[in-house]
Amino acid sequence: RGVLARGHANRKVRETAFNEASSRSHTIMQVTVTTMPVRTPDAHTPADETGDVRAVRSSKLSLVDLAGSERWGMKSLDHTTRGEMTAINKSLTTLGRVVALLAKGKTEGLPFRESKLTRLLQDSLGA
Repeated sequence: RGVLARGHANRKVRETAFNEASSRSHTIMQVTVTTMPVRTPDAHTPADETGDVRAVRSSKLSLVDLAGSERWGMKSLDHTTRGEMTAINKSLTTLGRVVALLAKGKTEGLPFRESKLTRLLQDSLGA
């Protein structure tokens, strides 16, 4: 099975007041592309702008689907639903705090490790 099919199989959905198939987990797909010069016996590898013929370049693309936050309200919630809501709200709150601190120019002491979401996106957020 492919990576996307495995990810889709692990996706959790549940009906909410606003959406009948609401995602109950965040989905992150990260693709890293690395380029390296290839040397062949009869080809010359051109130098990059710095003159380095061994330059390796790497880029990462993060595709993120965030689960929506929900209010507890007066609903009667089972243990699993409460756990999902708590985890989603905690990670979204942490992401919001990190973005707000970065917007203020902070670069040290950011709470990336407080959630898996921010930890996974740490290098994409500029840290």
